[in-house]
Amino acid sequence: IKGVGDVITGRVEQGIVKPNEEVVFMPTHTPSTACTGKVFTVEMHHTRQEQALPGDNVGLNVKGLVKENMPRTGDVMIYKKDGTLKHVQSFTAQVQVLDVPGEIKVGYSPIAFVRTGRSACRLAGIKWKVGKETGGKKMEDPHALKSNEMAEVVFEPIQPLVVDSFKNCEGLSRVALMEGNGVVMLGKCVSTVAKDVK
Repeated sequence: IKGVGDVITGRVEQGIVKPNEEVVFMPTHTPSTACTGKVFTVEMHHTRQEQALPGDNVGLNVKGLVKENMPRTGDVMIYKKDGTLKHVQSFTAQVQVLDVPGEIKVGYSPIAFVRTGRSACRLAGIKWKVGKETGGKKMEDPHALKSNEMAEVVFEPIQPLVVDSFKNCEGLSRVALMEGNGVVMLGKCVSTVAKDVK
């Protein structure tokens, strides 16, 4: 916005946003290409606020952003001093398989959506599943998934994606996996493996 600078809009997921806090935008921010700034003002419905709380839709005037590496749609803003949200190598999720034609095997790569972030993700492993053919019991290491089964699976994001465990942040643990314009799986992330990013 002319004369004001960069205004970033979004919804507060958890915690509190206040002016004068240094922030980074994940996963765009990496040690070698910083995407960081300082919150100058917090606005809701064109009025300035002292702070914003979870659920609030806000406009933030952020100073110090670099034109070459601006925040992107789907980025998650966290305090610079918060080291809990990392780039993800892989994540384990408990999922419900919806109506799918045929079977889903390791190597399958649907598009994962977490809030407004998205990335193709490769199915790297199936830990267990429960369904009709298992008689309601857990089957360890199954070779494939079918419609209406529940399972615990491991996905590897192909592009950078922010996802967190359910116990850390409910909203960032919810994953929808799509192919074309249909949903193939819905679930929640139970754990993540951090990636060493240069």
